[in-house]
Amino acid sequence: MTDSNTVNNITAAKVDVNNERVWPPKLPELEDVKIRARIFTHKSVIKDKDYLSSKDKAESHNERLEFLGDSILNYTMTTIIYEKFPHMNEGHMSILRMKLINNDIIREWAILYNFHKLLKINMDQTTSSTMETNKYKFLSDVFEAYLGGLYEENNKKNLPLIKKWLKKLSAPMIQQYKNEIRQKVEQSINTSTSQLTITQPTNYYNNNNGNMMSNSQLGGGSDYENGNSNSKRLLYSLIGYANLGLHYHPVTKADPNGSLAEVECRISDGSVLGRGYGKNLKIAGRRAAEAVLNNKELIEKYARLRASKPKEVTVVKANDCKKVFKKAKNDTNSNGESKSSSIKVDPNTGNMYLAKK
Repeated sequence: MTDSNTVNNITAAKVDVNNERVWPPKLPELEDVKIRARIFTHKSVIKDKDYLSSKDKAESHNERLEFLGDSILNYTMTTIIYEKFPHMNEGHMSILRMKLINNDIIREWAILYNFHKLLKINMDQTTSSTMETNKYKFLSDVFEAYLGGLYEENNKKNLPLIKKWLKKLSAPMIQQYKNEIRQKVEQSINTSTSQLTITQPTNYYNNNNGNMMSNSQLGGGSDYENGNSNSKRLLYSLIGYANLGLHYHPVTKADPNGSLAEVECRISDGSVLGRGYGKNLKIAGRRAAEAVLNNKELIEKYARLRASKPKEVTVVKANDCKKVFKKAKNDTNSNGESKSSSIKVDPNTGNMYLAKK
């Protein structure tokens, strides 16, 4: 159930700096007066008119139009959400759609356009009891009837108008939902990263190309000399899932002349999320994870992406995991590199991944 104060805040009319109304958007107009009359006629008005045939009764009130409009509203909101959030999974899309077509919201939309003043209804005792039970659902019904009326008048012309109108009308609710998701992601990140204390190094080091490295490349942590041992685990807990293919690619090894080892934190499409340097590949890999953890914008991006994926995409099946582990274990050298296949094993964590050679 949507909180009434939240509904009122969202559905309050909005104006720009020139005091001109920018929301709600203009109501699509109906030209057919007969359809308009049906939209704003509740069935209670003709309930006692026994001289009317069943056909005439059905065409004298808004129930059939409401039935049609309910489907139009559901379909249109579904397409708006589907197009607005290309990476959102089915579960989250369903939750958002339920928020948008909630009776409390639709009722407030009806009031915004003064539908409650146009509706003809017989306020007898039975109707009053029904309205009390359904909490004035008849106002959301008339909104859906208006959609049905627009469709019946000229579906080819009016369907695009309906979508454009509802897209603007639902914009505050969609923005609120996006804000709620962003807050949850930020809270999750802040809670998790509080476990990792990153300290700034006192000196910069030259990497193998002679370039100066940033603090985030050098990393830090509770043990700066060896990197933070929890950095990879923490990074995976924030953004990792099976299809992301988060892995650590060794670029160069350290040598006796003082050149540092370099490791890149990559994902399955080859994108590099962060780089790390250290006296060996193990430390460089930890610092590559720390470099990503220091990039809050990047963490938020991939955390939202993971949240949008269905559960079956984010979980590795146990049998598949065993097969990959067995194949990788039998085909790796001492550095955890595959000798003849693209399967890799991280020597520090034992994580398995696929990567191009």
